[in-house]
Amino acid sequence: MKRILALTIALLTALALFSCGDGESYDAEAPSGEIIYKTAGEAELGLEILMPTGKRQKRSPAVIMLHGGGWISGSRDEMTRDFKPLCDELRKNGVTVIPVTYRLVGGEVSLRDCIDDCEDALSFIVSNAKKYGIDPERIGIVGYSAGAQLAMMTAIESEDQIKYCVSMSGPTCFSDTSGSIYYSDSLNYYIGMIFSEGDKVAMYQSSPIIRLNRKCKAEFLLVNGTDDEVVKPAHAESFCREAESFGISAELIEPEGLTHSYSSWQGFNELCLRISQKLLSQLNSPDPPQ
Repeated sequence: MKRILALTIALLTALALFSCGDGESYDAEAPSGEIIYKTAGEAELGLEILMPTGKRQKRSPAVIMLHGGGWISGSRDEMTRDFKPLCDELRKNGVTVIPVTYRLVGGEVSLRDCIDDCEDALSFIVSNAKKYGIDPERIGIVGYSAGAQLAMMTAIESEDQIKYCVSMSGPTCFSDTSGSIYYSDSLNYYIGMIFSEGDKVAMYQSSPIIRLNRKCKAEFLLVNGTDDEVVKPAHAESFCREAESFGISAELIEPEGLTHSYSSWQGFNELCLRISQKLLSQLNSPDPPQ
């Protein structure tokens, strides 16, 4: 009888330890509304934690979303609105989606400040991963247009905190030279708005293709339409070649007929599904051995 009692106690103890796992709970409550991740001067910068709507994991992957707008306009809700099929598909498949507000260039705010905001948002998410049930080892970042440039810079400068980065029509090299393969009248307009005239140093330091280096552990997916006259396909094509030279994985998708406007393109929903499948595959895959 004593032996049976001892075995029963041992079994119950083992079950209790097993149920506790590593002693951490990830049954996170779904936050509502804006969460302030940073105060810069008088500006309070916020993000939203949009929890998965479908299957939940102990720790969910997370995808940061960065809006476009030429670095001078736009808001985080544009990503959840304009790219709703992408966000919905990710959340349905167990991913936490996080649209982020960053400061806009103007007055005392520079493009460098925008980049710093995105990196600080990433740091906030990593630091609060347990609270929101997020796996800090499985964070992706997605940006459109100006937001894509910020996403690439964040992935590059964070070195190993971003696992997968998706750039949708993101400028990879700033050039105000009309003969450059990266030049377009529209992009040059924004270059004139965000950089002091002739500030080649700032343009150089803000170009993802130039900042890319072997320390970057992120993998990349670059999407750029064949008919995009704002951010020409040369941006994505050149970045992929540069990444390959460093041994960094970078895949290119060039949808035929896609301009800089995504939601109005006839293949938009299918493209969102394709991008979501890439994200899910990468964020759910184990890291390769070092």
